Amino acid sequence: MQPLSGKASRSLLVLSEKTFEELFQRLYADLCRFAYKYVNEEESAEELVQELFITLWQNRESLQIQTSIDQYLYASVRNRCFNVVKRRAFLRKTHENLLRDHSIEQDSLNEGINFKELESAVSSSINELPDRCRTIFHLSRNEGLSYKEIARKLEISEKTVENQISIALKKLRENLIEFFCFLLLAIFSGK
Repeated sequence: MQPLSGKASRSLLVLSEKTFEELFQRLYADLCRFAYKYVNEEESAEELVQELFITLWQNRESLQIQTSIDQYLYASVRNRCFNVVKRRAFLRKTHENLLRDHSIEQDSLNEGINFKELESAVSSSINELPDRCRTIFHLSRNEGLSYKEIARKLEISEKTVENQISIALKKLRENLIEFFCFLLLAIFSGK
């Protein structure tokens, strides 16, 4: 690693692969422990530090810092932790607001969506599928067979199975769009 000059307002950091590996070996565990103090999740702390080292390596030729590399890395980890904590707080607040503002009582859903009607529409849509498509869809969704198992059982290619499932799902979406639209309206209107 090239030493950083205190004279220049910004210094270019030059990292060789060997220096980077040494830096990683020396600081990784400590940075993970440091991050854990903020995010309280070992996996998140490790992921955050790994992403920092990836960014460091990717930007090694153009990275300009004004402090020691250790100070830079600790400050970067701290800032990334703050971002994670802010993002979590935002998501938690958003989730709470959605629950509060758009809570949907089961009764109001039942008023708008008759579940027997929905079940009937699904069955009708499945019955409208071409025979082969309906058979493949049934084997996949009702019997839980994989594409490979269906292909073997029906002596067809996996690609054919995949295509038939795609066709079935597309037709189901088209036939049941009114139910999905109503459900989305009910959810986001707060009724």
